[in-house]
Amino acid sequence: MRKPSGKLILLPLIALLMSFNLQAQSYKLKYNLEKGKTYRYSSELSGDFTQQIMGQELKIENSTKITSRFLVDSIDKDGNMVLVASIDSGEVISKMPTKDTSVVSLDKFVNKKVRTCLNPYGKILSKSPSDTTSEGFESLGITQNNLLQFVRLPEKEVKAGESWTITTDDTLEMMGGKVLNSVNMTYKLAGKAVFQGHNCLKLDFTGDVKNSGKAQVMGMEVYIEGNGKTSGSTYFDNEKGIVVAVDGLINNDMTMATKGEQNMIIPINQSMKMKQILIN
Repeated sequence: MRKPSGKLILLPLIALLMSFNLQAQSYKLKYNLEKGKTYRYSSELSGDFTQQIMGQELKIENSTKITSRFLVDSIDKDGNMVLVASIDSGEVISKMPTKDTSVVSLDKFVNKKVRTCLNPYGKILSKSPSDTTSEGFESLGITQNNLLQFVRLPEKEVKAGESWTITTDDTLEMMGGKVLNSVNMTYKLAGKAVFQGHNCLKLDFTGDVKNSGKAQVMGMEVYIEGNGKTSGSTYFDNEKGIVVAVDGLINNDMTMATKGEQNMIIPINQSMKMKQILIN
């Protein structure tokens, strides 16, 4: 009987060791944007929200399309980056059963700049409009995160299948008031993927969102409370340290309540799809 070759015995063993090595590979995820370079993104946010007013249901379909750019203005010795964001073009489309379709152009916001400072792991350290017109973004329901989703990266190395959780609080000034958004997000390194010609790491995410605050609507003070969930995937080019694409879903149940001569409680259900892709 012929004895098995030593090479034949070693080949499966080598393959097994290589498999273990790939599974054990760890990654240090960091943003590594280039100073002076401009990155452009295409963003789409579409869906609908349904509200109950005095026993009647009103459903509104919304979609927002924005082309935006981010100039890397400076990078300090710790890797903290100052980005100057602006809109190249955009529009907000609203459809209601009883009215004609409304199209709001964002032309007046073109080239109006918002400055954001974030660290190498995507934590926003500060943000501010460079001029007063930029503050109007939020009056249309457009926030800094609509321009680019800065996925929060772990400060330690991670392997495929490992996850990390980030909790953030963000206050938005809108409609004459302030709304606090609290987000508890869990990210997971799901594996590798090729997207738009980039070799990416696929980062899946799920999160819980809470909203609370008050605003002014038609001269009335309105109190806002809500809970929601978000999920999706981010495609991150770790070699270049840049987000290539984000694809996600947002579902939110909210209550708006008025106080005064006319006390009303208005339930609102919102469901949105979000997609962002790096253009160049």
